[in-house]
Amino acid sequence: MDVEITVADKSDAQQILELQKIAFQREAALNGDMQIAPMVEALADTESAFATHVFLIARKGSDIIGSVRVRAEDDTCHIGRLFVAPEHQGRGIGRQLFIAAEEKFPSAGSYRLITGKLSSGNIRLYESLGYQVTGEMMENGRTPLVVMEKERALGSP
Repeated sequence: MDVEITVADKSDAQQILELQKIAFQREAALNGDMQIAPMVEALADTESAFATHVFLIARKGSDIIGSVRVRAEDDTCHIGRLFVAPEHQGRGIGRQLFIAAEEKFPSAGSYRLITGKLSSGNIRLYESLGYQVTGEMMENGRTPLVVMEKERALGSP
């Protein structure tokens, strides 16, 4: 599938948020928790995140079909809210977005993400990209999450 990965701007916030809520419905249902953070995020929250995060979007033509947000803190690159529209999943778009997110901060010493513990497909994707589970936590006291991390490969910039 021919997609273009670009940096989003604040004018994309509404479309990103709408698609995020559609894309995370399956994750919320899997956990029996419709109150997970991606589902309850308000437009003002998404817009304010542009001050601290780089938003990458996957476009097919003029349509946004996926997104991820990334930020650096100290020597760690934090990657979050990776999603692809349900009708475009399973085509490598999530992998492309994830790699582009890592490339935004090539000098980071480590990369970190949090994902649902029950999300075996997501965990397999991240493991295939070199991530390992390093911890667990709960969201809302109901939804089990895992922390996954990887160190920058030796010889990388």
